[in-house]
Amino acid sequence: MIRITVKGVNTVQYKIISIILGFVIIVLSFISFYLGGWSLVSEAFLTGFGELFKVLPLLAAAFIIAGLMQVLITEELVKKWLGQEAGLKGVLLGWLAGSVIPGGPFVYYPVALSLLHSKVGIGTILAFILGKQLSSLERLIMEFPLLGSELTVIRFSLTFFFPPLIAIMAHYFFPGLIDKIREGAEPDA
Repeated sequence: MIRITVKGVNTVQYKIISIILGFVIIVLSFISFYLGGWSLVSEAFLTGFGELFKVLPLLAAAFIIAGLMQVLITEELVKKWLGQEAGLKGVLLGWLAGSVIPGGPFVYYPVALSLLHSKVGIGTILAFILGKQLSSLERLIMEFPLLGSELTVIRFSLTFFFPPLIAIMAHYFFPGLIDKIREGAEPDA
């Protein structure tokens, strides 16, 4: 069983992103104050917190699913079906999983993080993410009625093979890169 212990989020990347986001909040708050005073600033913050509370249950569920996956995905399973050694089989399974998983980025990125920590191969992770973004069945269900069959079929036909193609290329051209990516994804102590 693979277990991931998060000791703290102290990496330089997280600090830089937090500083940038804080700066953006301050700048937009000043602009809001200039345009409409404190009432516009408070309206903006209330709207933002309202959106946060809407996605919190989904976010919590996604991270619980990711945690369950980390506990349930054994090293043997990864090695046989999803790891670098799994080759094309792992890429195709990642693509299939990404294509059928429901939900938006709040769901599939925590799952992708769980796969990353579970020692899955780079091709499998990329196939999962790209499968969700380019060949998602959920997307097709929305595209057909909203954009029409002609545009949907054209878009799907042109992007259908990109997830496995890119994932296979990454699998064979960058097999050792996944370990460096994992090291960068690990929180500092």
